[in-house]
Amino acid sequence: MGAFLRKPGSMNSFQIRVLSALLANRLNNAKDRKRFLDAPPDTPRASNDILQVTHTCERLGIHMITINDTGFPTRLAEIPDPPLLLFVRGSTQALHMDSLAIVGGREASGAGQRFATMMAQQLSDAGLAVISGLALGIDTAAHIGALKGPSPTITVLGSGHERLYPARNAALADTIVKQGGAIVSEYPPHFGPTRYRFPERNRIVSGLALGTLVIEARAKSGSLITASYALEQGREVMAVPGPVSSHLSRGGHALIRDGAALIENTEDVLSALGFTLETTQEETSSEKLDRTQQRVLDALDFTHTAFDVLLTRTGLSTETLLQTLLNLELAGFVENGARGYIRASTY
Repeated sequence: MGAFLRKPGSMNSFQIRVLSALLANRLNNAKDRKRFLDAPPDTPRASNDILQVTHTCERLGIHMITINDTGFPTRLAEIPDPPLLLFVRGSTQALHMDSLAIVGGREASGAGQRFATMMAQQLSDAGLAVISGLALGIDTAAHIGALKGPSPTITVLGSGHERLYPARNAALADTIVKQGGAIVSEYPPHFGPTRYRFPERNRIVSGLALGTLVIEARAKSGSLITASYALEQGREVMAVPGPVSSHLSRGGHALIRDGAALIENTEDVLSALGFTLETTQEETSSEKLDRTQQRVLDALDFTHTAFDVLLTRTGLSTETLLQTLLNLELAGFVENGARGYIRASTY
């Protein structure tokens, strides 16, 4: 799939034009890309800079796929402002799979990260590739969860492959490739991260996917930019609700007020995308719970809940509640921290 460009002699005129424009910083926004496509085609020569990029791509195992190549992802080509060239390390086949984008804040709660990991793993089990942006917080949690399942995960960079950001996730990126996923960028390998490149890459995150799921986002968040692109592209937008007192809930709640699908579990996601799931991990686990255990699990909040609060909510005796919480903790449903109890398998 796609053209692996080993030397300038193997490149056609359009590929040379696009790469020349990229290296000259003439494709930095939608207007630039439209201006490039509307301009009369010229016949540029492959410069030394282009030669260097192609050698770097060969050394790093990067495929260069232009929008007019047969291997370019069809779903991405259909968006209003598609990238003209993709630099892909890993599986180009993964870019053609049914997929879901999972995005959220870098400043994420432990519960939010656990939920992102769980959802990504279950969606991978259901056959969907999971797409995110490799950022710390929710993005990282989503990639880690997807790696636990059988389907690949895809990350889209806001920089070139040699300037991967954040650098601390380099090992995670390598693992993504080793397990059949892909690292995608529209920037030459030596391009560094800049403020404008991250919002630009978000249109690719949403554009590759059938829908975008937002987990924990501030009122002003890059995740909302991704959701906005998804709406513009005619893709599904979904959000996970959170506690009204948390600033990390405001972005998701705003999306839900504006019509985004409210997501509580994997089945909600698949339903929003038009898929069905016969048995989710949560449903299978819930069947093992007795009435008292389910009662306690339902009483747990989105954040840590104190034991005294759980006593009031459940109406159980201290002894019964302690024993039930212990059983739930041993079964992996509940975590016990310094600030109280919290659900481990879901929010």
